[in-house]
Amino acid sequence: MSGLPFSLSRGFPRGTVWPTWSNDIAMRSLNMIIGTGVAVTIGAILLLLILAGLALIYVGLRARTGAVEAVEANAQLQTILDGSPAIVTVIRSGGRIEMTQRMADWLGLDAPPRSIAELAAGGRGCPPTTRRG
Repeated sequence: MSGLPFSLSRGFPRGTVWPTWSNDIAMRSLNMIIGTGVAVTIGAILLLLILAGLALIYVGLRARTGAVEAVEANAQLQTILDGSPAIVTVIRSGGRIEMTQRMADWLGLDAPPRSIAELAAGGRGCPPTTRRG
């Protein structure tokens, strides 16, 4: 041990593995077991898996953003729908009308008309001069 330029008792932690001839042979035999081509192939497969994972994360985040935008748009439309006065009026073939009393009140009618002729009677609706025809 006198040929070493440093003391083994100071400066190196206990249990340090020193490179030896046997370690070098172990590394060479490991390289021979796997082979360079196999190592490159494994590396390429791992790279492809990582890239596929990144692509899936990107697609997922974009889908999440699209879903958030759709929920916000739906909430806006629902607010508009909730605040709008929607009353159904059905005009059937032959000029028959099905209308609620509330709609008749909005139109200034005493009772809901049963036909288009009743709706036009009494000077209600658009005057003849403003009709398009």
